[in-house]
Amino acid sequence: MENICVASAVPQSSSSNQECNNEFDLLNKDIVDENLTLSSCNALKNLSVKDHSTKKSLVKLHITPWDDQNHLKEVENHVRGIHMDGLFWGGSQSVVADSGARALEITMTIEAQKVSPSELIENILGDDPCSNLIKSVDIVSFDII
Repeated sequence: MENICVASAVPQSSSSNQECNNEFDLLNKDIVDENLTLSSCNALKNLSVKDHSTKKSLVKLHITPWDDQNHLKEVENHVRGIHMDGLFWGGSQSVVADSGARALEITMTIEAQKVSPSELIENILGDDPCSNLIKSVDIVSFDII
């Protein structure tokens, strides 16, 4: 197993011009240098764990309005008005649905632990006055990043 050199969090004296000899095993098994304090070690371990535990997904929704009288801009404003922790809206475009009517296709990035796609769709369809704008919401693609 190859170790990678990481700078120590402990300040070194200015008279000491040593090369970096602090080694940190990528699999968090062995800490070689004693200058690397326990708190620094834990911080490095937490960073590596956080990077792998946050799973994101790229989702594309197909949102069909009730009729052609509904402007897609109103539908888009309603959808983008939904704010959830871990939800990041992306681009959108007008597409032609199977029925020949126009529909809104919108992309987003979601954090899997914070946003449930079914909860998001329920929020889009909702019980508020804007809910009569939207006929259906379909997931076109769902890719884990």
